[in-house]
Amino acid sequence: MIKNVAEIIRKTMGWCPQKDDDFFQAQTKGSASSQFLIVNPALKSSGLIEQIDVPLYMLDWRMLAILLTMFFSFFWISFTDYLDRTPISYLGTMLIMAALILFFLLSDRYRVSINSEKLLIKTPFLPSIKIPKNQIKNVKNIDNIIYKQKHSWVNIVLILSILFISLMQIILLYQQIARSIALEDAVMSIARTIFFISLFIIMFYRHSRLSYYPRAIQIDTGNKSITLCPRNEFEFDAFKEALER
Repeated sequence: MIKNVAEIIRKTMGWCPQKDDDFFQAQTKGSASSQFLIVNPALKSSGLIEQIDVPLYMLDWRMLAILLTMFFSFFWISFTDYLDRTPISYLGTMLIMAALILFFLLSDRYRVSINSEKLLIKTPFLPSIKIPKNQIKNVKNIDNIIYKQKHSWVNIVLILSILFISLMQIILLYQQIARSIALEDAVMSIARTIFFISLFIIMFYRHSRLSYYPRAIQIDTGNKSITLCPRNEFEFDAFKEALER
């Protein structure tokens, strides 16, 4: 059926990326992989990567500093609101919870570009990370540890944590409503329930994003280690080829 669709596209457009056997094999990996391949048909032949949203992990001290600052601010203003609620502490708590959820949701959306001269990693909030090719000391294939954990205890713990936190927060909210608490307290309780549940769901989502493919690419620059987690074999080969050029 895939080949029939490819033939129709080829006749209509005059060209179709699915003409290669490698592409057919990669296309069968799954819907997420298929979507990426269709969006990036020239990736394999060009040897260049331009603004590709690829899952990766690395230690970025700038992002860590922002995260710690936001968490410290959240605990400080929440404690202040608990001791003596004011409109400022109430609104501040709400805004910081919303900012934390947004930060966790978007902070791993890196876009990677690779050409003959440099590796460019565009971050969602901060200036891009530019690494000249001559500073890359080693590029190697490694096993994707997170892929191996895909159906292991990590996901089970995350799912159980989501269910447990959700249940506890709902019970607590029910008890507070039963005591006829003030409207502002009820709104704050609902907001905190949504906040904690959202954090665990986002953690589960981020863990899943990194676990599509069993192999990963580790980039060593001496003072920084970056691990790319491609979503399929096609994407893995394209990034490996671009890095080794």
